[in-house]
Amino acid sequence: MLIMDLPPLRGSLAVGRYFNDSLNTYGKAPSFVGWWYAFGGNGYVWLGGFAFMLLILLLWRWLLRSRLQMLPVLQSILLFWIFMLVTEGTLDAQGLFIAALLGTVLICETLLRRAESRTKRIISATMLRYRSEISV
Repeated sequence: MLIMDLPPLRGSLAVGRYFNDSLNTYGKAPSFVGWWYAFGGNGYVWLGGFAFMLLILLLWRWLLRSRLQMLPVLQSILLFWIFMLVTEGTLDAQGLFIAALLGTVLICETLLRRAESRTKRIISATMLRYRSEISV
């Protein structure tokens, strides 16, 4: 069985809509566990939960090893995103959020690094100027 053959993912039907249509719970979204259950049953609840925790652990360790200047900001956004995923459970609608987050991190990190290098150049030029004035 292919993953795309599962009823929640056939056609344009999303897991949340499948959850509403099959359980007659209109206006409600499945939780994290409910999303995995609607996706494939009990086995996927365990598998999805384990894979999600492993992914978060690997992502967190990668972030700690990275040399990002906006690391604390990114960690807080990641914690908020994890909280939203676990409570809201709309795992199939995260593509736009992830793309926006990556784009924002890329732009902000680039601006921070440019500002840092410019500041270092200004400080070194100022130090050289004052040294020459003191030695004269």
